[in-house]
Amino acid sequence: MVTNRKKTINCAIIGFGARGISFYERINAYARRYISSVHINLTIFDPKEHGCGSHSPRQADYLLVNTVASQMTMFLDKTCEVSGPYTNGPSFAQWAKDAGIRKIGSNFYHMAEDSDVGAPIDDNDYLSRAELGNYLQFVVDLLTANRPRNVDVSIIRSHVIDIKPLSEREFIVVVDGDYKQSFEFIFMTTGHGTNILTENEQRKIDFVSSNKHKNPNLGFIRSPYPLSMMESVSPDARVLVQGMGLTAHDVIAELTVGRGGRYKENRGRLEYIPSGREPVISLFSRQGLPFSSRAINEKGVSEAYTAEFFTLDYFKSLRQEKKKFDFFEDVLPVLKKEMLRAYYHAVGKTTCIDYEDFRKIDEILYPLHGIVFKSAVDYKRYIYDFLEDDLKNAYAGNVSGSVKAAADVLRDVRDTMRYCVEWGGLTPESHARFVSDFVPIMNRIAVGPPLVRNRQLLALIDSGLLCIDLGPSPILEIDEKNSAFRIVGTFSEEITTQSADVVIQARIDPFDINLERSPLIRNLFSKGFLTEYVNGDYHTGGLNIDRNYNIIDLNGGVRKNVWSLGNPVEGPCFFTFVLPRPGVNSRFLLDSDKCIQQMFNEIEVNYVTSR
Repeated sequence: MVTNRKKTINCAIIGFGARGISFYERINAYARRYISSVHINLTIFDPKEHGCGSHSPRQADYLLVNTVASQMTMFLDKTCEVSGPYTNGPSFAQWAKDAGIRKIGSNFYHMAEDSDVGAPIDDNDYLSRAELGNYLQFVVDLLTANRPRNVDVSIIRSHVIDIKPLSEREFIVVVDGDYKQSFEFIFMTTGHGTNILTENEQRKIDFVSSNKHKNPNLGFIRSPYPLSMMESVSPDARVLVQGMGLTAHDVIAELTVGRGGRYKENRGRLEYIPSGREPVISLFSRQGLPFSSRAINEKGVSEAYTAEFFTLDYFKSLRQEKKKFDFFEDVLPVLKKEMLRAYYHAVGKTTCIDYEDFRKIDEILYPLHGIVFKSAVDYKRYIYDFLEDDLKNAYAGNVSGSVKAAADVLRDVRDTMRYCVEWGGLTPESHARFVSDFVPIMNRIAVGPPLVRNRQLLALIDSGLLCIDLGPSPILEIDEKNSAFRIVGTFSEEITTQSADVVIQARIDPFDINLERSPLIRNLFSKGFLTEYVNGDYHTGGLNIDRNYNIIDLNGGVRKNVWSLGNPVEGPCFFTFVLPRPGVNSRFLLDSDKCIQQMFNEIEVNYVTSR
């Protein structure tokens, strides 16, 4: 005779940003099927505010997300091909409208429910990251209030520092303060990591420490988050910002608007009105190009470009011939062909397209190819024109504008790109080059800031507070004699040298298990509980997991009750940090569902029924 008995299951989520929330939603959804047979004790570990991850609701409202509000959600819908039930809930945009957020000028405010001040937000507005944090916390509160009666939840605001296996199916989780608890199932969603210092970084820190008494403005900021670290930068300091991407925009906003400056419209352009407390900033990077801005969205909430060449069927067929692709020989030419098609379709040309002539696309991917800058003035003029051209293209739209339509292909074919890249889908050498050479290009042209950010760059250049005149890949040095930093730009007809007091590295560390500072990751890696995913002789830095997202230990054993998703698995997987989009069969949500389905399958087999 088979009888059901109520079984209590202890499971843990370590890290509670968007990925952790997704696991929480899936646990609640599946648990409803087991109301009478399973009781879930869920413990969530995260030292930060619950649910918001890196999107703190307390950060400044001038720090923006780079995706339109309507294209973000934390809830599944009927388009998601999942095995379990789904929870209904609003998208980010709908939540914002329901919360009474309205637009006044270029800013957004929470207004009274019946207020008609300002204008309603638009689906294509870029809201602040603080509001995204509020949305994520709303999702957590909604899930908690509506969770099934067989799910109990507790949140421990501490760092997990170790996991100790007791058996194949039971683990002890250790947190700061020596608190310990046993669990049958663990989900690791620890998010962005922090790397140990490089020798070069340590040298800069030591230099600042030993020379600060000679130059009180001297400083080195290895990573700008939290942005409150910018408070240490004196208005009198000469500042170098290393990087021209999304993080650089945060740094610039903090050092300008964050210090009381403001922008105003002036005959179709922005003008910056300084507060007098801003330092002078110079931007530089390896590519030497600012990120291209996001175009006016013409694709609504869920519309996407439909590929003709860069398709899953094509690459599945090619996989029959080649186990591993060379990205630059097998994948990139097809991608460029698809981008070319979108480029010409945007201007109404659908026939007589020469798909062997990639010059239009190469100008988008490699705009500096063949260009030699004679001088800093020459380069500065080019960058200014580059930003103005980018804004023209952005205003033309991501469907009607040829340049942005082509660039947006990179976003819309991301799942097919994942098929090509993931789980060692590229040859080791090609995989390494793809990550080091092409991914930065892809990020620069397809996942840049809202177009207002590049308008602001032009305004700051006009004001004299921002300089972009160092050329690509300038050389940063320490000037011991003058207790300052020195940066050298090399041009065909001159070499320029600038001195600076403060260097700010405007980047987020990539997760690298070999360099990770987290006590949890270091402890688990040192004892072989976690290992690195390696593609041949290419060391990705990401966690080694199987296709079910279970971690693989040093002996090759699969820990079937421990899963990991998000940034730590950016190695076997690709582009794991994109939030779900309404009306789209989001990989983000599918991955969470796959893991939780496995957990409940395991519960059903090993815990629920007895003879």
